[in-house]
Amino acid sequence: MTLPEKTGLYFNQTPVPLTGVLIRSKVTGHCNKVSVLQRYHNQEDFPIEAIYLFPLEEGSAVTGFRVKIDGRIIVGRVEEREKAFEIYDEAIIDGHGAYLLDQERANVFTASIGNLNPEQIAEVEITYVARLHQEGTGVRVMIPTTVAPRYTPVDKKAQIGETDDDKFNQPRWPKVPYGLRLSLEIESRQKIKSISSPSHTITMHFNHEKAHVELSGEEDSLDKDFVLLLEQADSNKPSSIVAIDAQHKTAMVTFYPDLTHLPEVRSEIIFLLDCSGSMCGNSIQQAKKALQLCIHAMSEGDVFNIICFGSHFESMWPDSQQYNQQTLDEAKTYIQHIDANLGGTEILSPFQSIAKMPTKENKPRQVILLTDGQVSNEQAVIAHCKTERENMRVFGFGIGTGVSEHLVRGVCRASNGKAEFIHANERIEPKVLRMFGRISSPRLTNVALKWGKLKVDQTPTMVPALFSGEAVTVYARFSKRTTGIKNIVLLADTETYNLQIDTSSPVENSAVPSLWAQSKIQELEMQDKQQIGSLQNRRKQKSRKEIINLAINYNLTSSHTSYVAIETREEQNQLTQASKLRQIPIATLAEHRAMRGQQNMFNARSAAPRRTVKSRSYRPSSAPPPVYPSRPSAAPMQKMMSMPPRRSSQRTELRFAAPPSPEPPREKIDKVYALLMTQNADGSFSMSSTLREWLGRTLKQPLKSKEEITAVVVKMLTTHAVEYQKEWQKAVNKAKLFLTKNGNPNVDQLFQG
Repeated sequence: MTLPEKTGLYFNQTPVPLTGVLIRSKVTGHCNKVSVLQRYHNQEDFPIEAIYLFPLEEGSAVTGFRVKIDGRIIVGRVEEREKAFEIYDEAIIDGHGAYLLDQERANVFTASIGNLNPEQIAEVEITYVARLHQEGTGVRVMIPTTVAPRYTPVDKKAQIGETDDDKFNQPRWPKVPYGLRLSLEIESRQKIKSISSPSHTITMHFNHEKAHVELSGEEDSLDKDFVLLLEQADSNKPSSIVAIDAQHKTAMVTFYPDLTHLPEVRSEIIFLLDCSGSMCGNSIQQAKKALQLCIHAMSEGDVFNIICFGSHFESMWPDSQQYNQQTLDEAKTYIQHIDANLGGTEILSPFQSIAKMPTKENKPRQVILLTDGQVSNEQAVIAHCKTERENMRVFGFGIGTGVSEHLVRGVCRASNGKAEFIHANERIEPKVLRMFGRISSPRLTNVALKWGKLKVDQTPTMVPALFSGEAVTVYARFSKRTTGIKNIVLLADTETYNLQIDTSSPVENSAVPSLWAQSKIQELEMQDKQQIGSLQNRRKQKSRKEIINLAINYNLTSSHTSYVAIETREEQNQLTQASKLRQIPIATLAEHRAMRGQQNMFNARSAAPRRTVKSRSYRPSSAPPPVYPSRPSAAPMQKMMSMPPRRSSQRTELRFAAPPSPEPPREKIDKVYALLMTQNADGSFSMSSTLREWLGRTLKQPLKSKEEITAVVVKMLTTHAVEYQKEWQKAVNKAKLFLTKNGNPNVDQLFQG
C-alpha cells in the first residue's frame, strides 16, 4: 500500500520523533507493576514539541513519570491539572525543556515533549500498578497498545473549545515507524499451570513459580492489545496483603464466595448489541456467535429481547417475550441477518430507553452489552448506569483487539454487573457460560464488610457484587499503629465469610497503598460526574479537593492532576524560536486495517492542538500521511533500554523448565460446545451430526424420542467430558428438569454391552 505524500502535521519525508516503545511488566500475585518507556528523537533541524496519545490499563495507578535527557534524569511531580499546564507552557515560552503527562480518560493519556532540540533524544518512562482481573480459574493480563478511534455523539461535536472528536481521533496510519518490545516477569505464589497469549506470538521460560515472557519477534506493531492468560494452582483462595507507607497501613482483602447452593433466579434479559461501523468484520461475527450462545443458555421462565444500536437503535420485538422454542427460533433467525451497518455509536440512547421500560413480570432486569466500546462519552454512559443500578444490572462483553476497557468495565462496575473480554483469537463459549452463571445467581442486597473494632477508610465504600467462586476485592487504610491479627467478616444476606489478616508484619514498597488511593479516586470521580445543582456543586468541589489531595500525596494522575517535569536550561541554551508541533500518528487497529472502507467508518479527523500558547502558532492542515522512510534500526533502542541481546527467531521456540499440565484434546471441547448449541428452549436436545459422530456405534438402536436423545447427551457429557463440567453444568441441569417433567428413560439400556 502506498501512502499519500503529506499530512497536516507531517510534511513529506518528515521523521516521526517517537522511535520506539518498551513495556516491562512484573506480575506478583494479583498485582502488575508496569514500566512504559518511550524514546523520542528529534531528527529535524529545528526544535519540536511532540504530542503522543496512548493507552494504559483501566483502573491502573500511574505512580511515576521521569525523563532521561542529555545524561540527566528529570523526575516529574504531580500538580493540579491547570497548574501543571501553566508550568509546562511557561517553561516552553522561556525556552526550557518541558514534559507533561495528562490523563484524558482513566485509560487514555497524552505525553507532551516540549522544546526538544535538533538531534536531542528524550527517554520518557511512565510507571503504573494495576490489579489483575480474574479469568475463570486464572488471571488475565491485558496491556493496551493503541487508542482506537472514538465515535463522538452528535450533541458533543458542537461543544465550544477542544471536542472529544479533536482529542481522540488523531492521525492514524496503517503502519507506524515505531515498534513495541515487551517483556514480563511473573512471580507466582503457587505453581504455574499454564501461560498463553491469544493476541501475540510469545516465547516463555518458566520453572514452578517463576516465568519470563517476551514477544517472539524483534519488534511488534502497536496495533492490538497484548493479552496474557495465566493459570495457577489453587489461586482462587481468600487472601490478604497488609502494606505500610509513611503514614498508614493499608490492606487488600480478596474473598471467593461460594453461592452454588442458592437457587437460580429467572430474569428479564435484554441483549444490547453494538452494530456500529467499528464492529465491522471479525468483531460483529464474534458478537453474533456470543449472542447465539447466550440465547441457548437461557431457561424457561426467562423473558428476553434483542436491541441493536448504532446511529439509532431498533428492537427485535416491541417488548420482551417469554423464552420458549418459538421465540428461540425467531431470535436465531434474527441474529443471522444482523450486521455492523447502523453507522455511529450512540450508546447512551438505548440505555436511557431501557431504563424507561416497565419491568416484565417483576423479574430482575439484566442487560447484556456486546460492544467494542469505541465511544468518547464513556463517563455519561457509566454515570447513567450507576443511576439506574437498582433497576438493571449490566453484564458486558468487550469484543475485539482494541476494546475500550474503561467503558465496558465501567458500566458493569457502576451497575453491579461483571465484564468479560473476547479477543479475536479467544474462545467465546466459556465466557458466555460464565456470564450466564452470574446472571442466574441471586442478587444479594445486604452486602457489607465488617472490620470489628478496627477503624478503616474502605474503598470501594460499597462492596462490589458477589458471584460464586469469583474474586471480590476491597481495600482499607487504617492507623499505622495497628497491630495483631484482625478478623474480617463479609456478610451477604444470610451468607458469612471470614478472613484473618495480620497487621503486625506489613509489607514495605508494596503497590497496595497506591491501589487503595486509585480506587478511592475512582470512586470520588464517579460521584463527581453525577453532581448537579447548587448543593451538589459544593459537594463536587469537596470531592475535587479530596481527589487532588489524594493524587498529590500518593503521586498519582487523575482527572484533576497531571505529571509535569521541567528541564531547566542555562541562559545560553534556552530556545528563542517557537517549536513546531509534531503529533505522533497512531497505528490503525489490525482488525480495522484489514477492512475495506475504513476511512468512512468513523467521524475521525485531524485534531487541533490541545492548548493554545501565544508563542506557538503552528496549526494542522488537512493533508494526508506521508511516505515514511525505512524504519530506524532497533539497535539504538536495545542500547537505550539496557536489555540483553535477543536470541534469533530460530532459537526462540517455547521452552519449559517445568512443563505445564497437558490440556485435554481440543476436539472434545469442540464437541461439548457443538452439543450445547443443539439444546432447545425446554431443555431437551436435538439429534445432531456431532452427537452421531461422538456416539459412533455404541448404541443398540436409533434414538426414537427427544427424551432418549436428551438422556444420551446428559450421559455423554457427565461420563466423557467431566473435565468440562463448568461448561456444561447449566445445560445439564436444564436437561434434567426436562427429563423429570417428561420421563427419564433408562439410558444404559440404549447402549451396547
